[in-house]
This record gives sequence, structure tokens and C-alpha cells, in this order.
Amino acid sequence: MDVESILDERVDQYDLERFREAYETQCRRGSPSAIVTFNYGTALIRSTKQDVIEGVNLLEKLLREEPDDINKRDYVYFLAIANAHGLLGLAVIGGGALVLTGLVAALFSARR
Repeated sequence: MDVESILDERVDQYDLERFREAYETQCRRGSPSAIVTFNYGTALIRSTKQDVIEGVNLLEKLLREEPDDINKRDYVYFLAIANAHGLLGLAVIGGGALVLTGLVAALFSARR
């Protein structure tokens, strides 16, 4: 699997709702298990931008609280994917700002 396909992967809305339901059910009963939290968090980072933020928060919480180093490797992996999503968004915004700045500069220099 190449980097582009990993970053382009999106969660099916049915799966997201299924993971959300399991997570919220366990939250109502007390504390959700690490696996349910992980499943929901990884689904969230493959969803909308607001969901990505929530998924990052869940995975960071697991990273801080989980004693097992093997699981932490998975948390860091998916956090890296989530952060790459964010950086790609910033690159698009930054590129758009650069183009806009160039257009404004060209307009002002043409007026002189």
C-alpha cells in the first residue's frame, strides 16, 4: 500500500456509525475499552476534518494511558496519518495563499 492510498482512504459512514455506537455504549456503562476506543479513533481520522480532530484526541489519550508499548506503536502510526491529513490541508491553504499573494502583487504592479 502506498502513501497516497493510505492518506486517501475514507471510512464508510455505516462503519463509522457502528464504531460510534459501540464507543458511546461503553462510555455510558463506564470507561470504554482500549480496542473500542482505538477502532472509533481510527475510523474518525478517516472521516471529516472535525472528526479527525476528535480521533486524534482519542488516540493521544490512548497513547498516554496505555501501558502496552506494542499498542502504542499502532497509536503513533495512526496519529502520523491524521497529522499528515492536517499537513496536506495546510499545504493546500498555503498554496492558495501564495497564489492569491502573487495575483495581488501582479495587479498592483500592473496599475503602476
